[in-house]
Amino acid sequence: MDKNAISTSSILGFLPDNNLTNEQFNNLATFFYVGVLISQLPHAIAFQRLPVAKYMSVMIFLWALFVSMHCVAHSYGPLSEHLPTLLPQSISPVFISLGSE
Repeated sequence: MDKNAISTSSILGFLPDNNLTNEQFNNLATFFYVGVLISQLPHAIAFQRLPVAKYMSVMIFLWALFVSMHCVAHSYGPLSEHLPTLLPQSISPVFISLGSE
C-alpha cells in the first residue's frame, strides 16, 4: 500500500471487497507509517553509497511489483505484510535530490 492508496481506498470499496473491518483497515494504515519510520535510515544510507540510477531503478521496479500484487490479495493477511511499505520511502528523497541538481 502507499499513502495515496490508503487515503482513497476506504471510499472506493476496499474494505468490503477484502472483507476488512475498520480496525483491520486502521492497522494497515499504521503498518504503512511504521514502515516509513523504519525504512528512512536504511534508504538514506543506501542512497549515499550506491549508484543513484541503479538504486532508483531497482526500488521503483520493486515498488511497482508489490503495489500491483495487491490486486490478488482478498484478505487481511497478504495486505498486512510489511515489505511493500518499506520500498516507497526510497523514491521521494532521490527525486528531490535529482530535481535540485
